[in-house]
Amino acid sequence: MALRRVPERCPTCGKEETLLRISMLVGEERLMFTVCGFCEWRIWETGAGTVPLDTVLRQVTRKDGRA
Repeated sequence: MALRRVPERCPTCGKEETLLRISMLVGEERLMFTVCGFCEWRIWETGAGTVPLDTVLRQVTRKDGRA
């Protein structure tokens, strides 16, 4: 798991350098969670795009990590 601040603007509140990104491997898939420390906007992503929270929860609760 990797944790880093992202030097980008939040797409919701527009604040600079308030985004925190956590990257993790679930099964064989890399998941990235990004959250704004100011307005708490958040998103889950893979290389293929945005992932709904219910899909993420299914992936992390399965033993093999696959949806």
